[in-house]
Amino acid sequence: MDPSNKGRPSSDRIHRRQLKRRQEMIDAALVLLNTSNLQSLNLSEVAEAADVSKSTLYQYFGTRQAFLDEVVTTHLAPKLVAIQNLVNKATNVEQIVPEVMQAVLRTLTSDLDCWGTGYLCSEPVNHYLQQAIQILETELLHLEVPFANQLAVMSCTWAYGLAFTSQLIDVPIIKRAAIEIQVQEAGALLLAGHQKLSPLL
Repeated sequence: MDPSNKGRPSSDRIHRRQLKRRQEMIDAALVLLNTSNLQSLNLSEVAEAADVSKSTLYQYFGTRQAFLDEVVTTHLAPKLVAIQNLVNKATNVEQIVPEVMQAVLRTLTSDLDCWGTGYLCSEPVNHYLQQAIQILETELLHLEVPFANQLAVMSCTWAYGLAFTSQLIDVPIIKRAAIEIQVQEAGALLLAGHQKLSPLL
């Protein structure tokens, strides 16, 4: 061991410390978003809450948008795990499709009030949607469902479309339960159309 390195933290320890600090800044932002929205989030307040300087925050993330994208991605990660758990428990396509559609819709609409305008058009939400489609498609292929890709894409994008519509017309939270019923009906229509197409293979 080089005597000159004695007492110095290892590169692994430095890396773990950097990851921990990075996560602390993201966690601070998520807490502040309980009383703010994504567009108006004050990065000086985030830095103060994480006990770092604002320049340190920019040093870690580069730009405001890159930081906000990391925050949204972190927020959505467990939602994807929930979808994976959901399809793992489902036993048939009639159960899987409507439940995944509802999960996608519920995730997106429940965030609209605190995340603000533009949230649904963000890159992390697009990534979330693509991952949800992939999870659903994989399970549909496992069940040997014909046109699995098309059904997965239509299911998730339909739910996204309803979420986007609810944002555009400023649907109150209390009325979003009615939109979830529309998703159930949409899922039934998709499955009905899919079952008619399947014999044509």
